Amino acid sequence: MNDAYYFATSKERPDFFGASLPTAGAHVTFDEAKLYEYGPRSIWPIPYRRDGALGLVVFFDPLDVMTWPCRLWKVHDLVQPTTSMKKPFYLHCQSFEVLEEIPSWQVLGAHGAAVARLIDEASDLTQAQVDVIGTLDSLGETRTEQAVLQAWRARLPSPANHRPPLAPYGTAWDFLSTAVESAAARTDSHLFGWVEGADRWPLLADPAWEQARRAALAAALAISVPDLLTDDETNRLTRRWRMAIPEPGVT
Repeated sequence: MNDAYYFATSKERPDFFGASLPTAGAHVTFDEAKLYEYGPRSIWPIPYRRDGALGLVVFFDPLDVMTWPCRLWKVHDLVQPTTSMKKPFYLHCQSFEVLEEIPSWQVLGAHGAAVARLIDEASDLTQAQVDVIGTLDSLGETRTEQAVLQAWRARLPSPANHRPPLAPYGTAWDFLSTAVESAAARTDSHLFGWVEGADRWPLLADPAWEQARRAALAAALAISVPDLLTDDETNRLTRRWRMAIPEPGVT
């Protein structure tokens, strides 16, 4: 087993299914009744919807946490850890001991506080800003993004008992997508519609808003791995986003 794991709860809707609140030194035990009180299985946090034994969900790495905004704890001493995955990124357990609460921005990477500000910017997108992004060429951005992600993944260790994180900004791709979609929904419901091959409906179908989402992800990558980038690469990853939304204090 690992020396430590990571446990998170949402700040927006309480999803803590333990018998006692996490505090340093506390032993937190799974309370199944609280999970069922949360609502039908279809709205449970995604890791809890699996078939099989239920339990508190702990992650191998902060970058695997699927909740934002959140509170985050480092924990250990898992009791009855289980998984149904060959290369898991989280476990279920019946209890754990809390080591300490740690800054929640760590779920967004080494520069998570800056990524969190980017998510806030995405939440406030306007149609005028999206129009600027939509007119700019993304080819250099896309190629650079793919190359940088490959370089970042190449330097990760290969753990024997779990899957490594997928991106240096964690699951911020999901949080950024949600933020952009929320801004679009506030702007015009007609920006959503049927997208071929999608598994849910409606989806953000407007090309310019989709480009805004992609530009936000590229900017998040630039924020997350500055040590891997040349100045030119940083510019290619951030150009579209910063042309529309200058950094605070920069005019």
